[in-house]
Amino acid sequence: MPYISIESGRLSAEQKKQLIERLTDTASEITNIPTQLFTVTIKELHDENFS
Repeated sequence: MPYISIESGRLSAEQKKQLIERLTDTASEITNIPTQLFTVTIKELHDENFS
């Protein structure tokens, strides 16, 4: 199963939706792996969690 992981700051719900859809579609097109087999995760790492 292909797995895409993204670590980011603050994204809106719409940005997350678009990012997941476009990454999945592009990766599927390039690899010829069906979109249903992809898993995409977004880890939101806010600045206040680092020092």
